Amino acid sequence: MRVTVFLLPCLLLLNVYSFAQASSSTKPAPGFSLDNIDKTIDPCVDFYQYACGNWMKKVDIPADRSSWASFTELDERNLDIERGILEKAQSGSASRNAIDQKIGDLYGSCMDEKTVNTKGIAPLQPELDRVAAVKDKGALIDEIARVHLMGPGPLFNSTRTPICTMRIWVIAYIDQGGLSLPDRDYYIKDDARMADMRKHFVDYVTEMFTLAGQSPAQAADSANSVLRIETALAKDSMDRTVRRDPKTRDHKMQRDQAVALAPDLYLNRYFVAIGAPSFTEVNVGNPDFFKQVNGVVGSEPLDALKTYVSWGVLRTAAPGFRSHLWRPTSRCGRP
Repeated sequence: MRVTVFLLPCLLLLNVYSFAQASSSTKPAPGFSLDNIDKTIDPCVDFYQYACGNWMKKVDIPADRSSWASFTELDERNLDIERGILEKAQSGSASRNAIDQKIGDLYGSCMDEKTVNTKGIAPLQPELDRVAAVKDKGALIDEIARVHLMGPGPLFNSTRTPICTMRIWVIAYIDQGGLSLPDRDYYIKDDARMADMRKHFVDYVTEMFTLAGQSPAQAADSANSVLRIETALAKDSMDRTVRRDPKTRDHKMQRDQAVALAPDLYLNRYFVAIGAPSFTEVNVGNPDFFKQVNGVVGSEPLDALKTYVSWGVLRTAAPGFRSHLWRPTSRCGRP
């Protein structure tokens, strides 16, 4: 199995490990204690103080935290237990079964920072090579489908979900997506703060492509391509305030109607590539967005689109590279 498939599980295991390290010093309580209740308080007057008063008097916020709660203690204890399970599975005892071996080997590979840093981008290179080898835009859709199944979401998002206004129906769902920055405003607002964020974003993408082996000039060109394509996607992305109303995200239509919204997106080919079962209806979260995507795919050069898809792969995998060489200095950080 490809190493890249394990990037997200590895990050999850790292998260468990790092939080569990903190738990060893906090020594969370084994469960709820009646001693936490402040019985001097009338619960009908201030139930929160009644339920938590004594706990708040006894507990200090740890120095490495901005807040602390009794449920945080419970979470820390659970993480401590999970870490113990993982380390036991990793120990390699003769009694472990095949499932424990898989769990332990994966955990061990995630904790082996020396090997991860030595290999660098090598485990990811086959995926980048696949994108680079694409010969036409139809084949690029096949590769985007593969990338979607791995985790990154270039151009748009797809899943299956209940219709927002009629929860008993679960159907295919395609929606806006493909942006690196948190919101469309980062791309289209002209105020100084957003302009500054876009500059730092370009610096960040440039640095990432440079670390991936491109020349500084080529990396800068790649970063500008990414920003140009994502800005085009942002222009017809629905505002987050508008999306709060479920009705704005319900546009159930026949599959052929959805395909006709973006003929250059080859949606029928995409659905086959992701292994979707046969279906006739689909909910399109933002039809105008798919018309925009169609224009982007039709007008952008193939090489620019491949650069954009490669960026999605790099951006998603970057947290798994723990060497200082994969810690860009740009203020933008990981958008």
